[in-house]
Amino acid sequence: MASRTTRPRDSVIKRLYALSMNRCAFPECTTEIVETGTGTVVSEVCHINAHSVGGPRYDAGQTDEERQGFDNLIIMCKVHHAVVDDENNLDRFTTEYLHNLKREHETAARQAPRPPEPEGLLTALQLSAAFYESGSTHMDFRNAIFKVGGEGGYAGGGGGNGGMLTIVGIARLPEGVDVNLDGGHGRWPGGGGGGGGILRFQGRPADTGDVTSGLSVRAFFTADAARISEGLLFTLGSGPSYFGVESFPASFVTEWVAMVDFGSIAANTLLQLRIEADSEEGHAEADGTLDAEVPDWEDAIVRRSLVGRVSLTVSRPGIVNLPSCTRLVCQL
Repeated sequence: MASRTTRPRDSVIKRLYALSMNRCAFPECTTEIVETGTGTVVSEVCHINAHSVGGPRYDAGQTDEERQGFDNLIIMCKVHHAVVDDENNLDRFTTEYLHNLKREHETAARQAPRPPEPEGLLTALQLSAAFYESGSTHMDFRNAIFKVGGEGGYAGGGGGNGGMLTIVGIARLPEGVDVNLDGGHGRWPGGGGGGGGILRFQGRPADTGDVTSGLSVRAFFTADAARISEGLLFTLGSGPSYFGVESFPASFVTEWVAMVDFGSIAANTLLQLRIEADSEEGHAEADGTLDAEVPDWEDAIVRRSLVGRVSLTVSRPGIVNLPSCTRLVCQL
């Protein structure tokens, strides 16, 4: 008996990307599929007609092969993927609308240069689709193995470099998914071995949907030093009313502490919390991020203390606001 088709073929994913212009297919969206500067895949493979019963625009008349085929797939950024699949928007984003959108985007792409295909792209697009969490169920990757390490070379040839696979929005691989980071052995006497691959997890920016789900910063302050031990927070020199500097402009680094409630956000989600300076006169700049994993706890309140660092540059005396992701402000 033929096995059920549960995910798009590799050739389909490659064809989709080749006709993408490395850009989300939603009209006037300029979000890249692969960020040029970092090589991170920040978009997703979307089904026009859902591949599971009850999903957006599900068509019972399609075969599994058709559901995972080129004509039923389109690449969009995470935001517009969620927009077109939201049950409140299905009257607007119909099957016909999305097919027309796909056709127009791919017609334009045929007139444009083909985008470069970085190592690990195929794997990352497949994985990003697997971890999509809206009303639509995506590909089944249980027992799947993804290879990121470079292949070994043939006689007299060097092995391939390993790729980097960046997975955004989760803290660890789900059960049943494996990534092979090992480089291949030389495939002929004298052939070099392949380089090992790198697996990197990166938090996704916290957004209004997370706040709706209960994300809340209960306390937010700076400290000279802070650490977490056995779930308890220890600080030294916390909550200063001012920072003294010898001259302007001045740059310094301080630790910040936040007590965060995660509400009903799914466990294993990896959020990126960013700290930026907000001063009325524009005399200060700040740069600080921290990836925070939503813990797998069954407590009534899912709360964690977090410790991060922020770099500050100030050009003159004044008050600097450091708003957290839910707009709770620490003043310096």
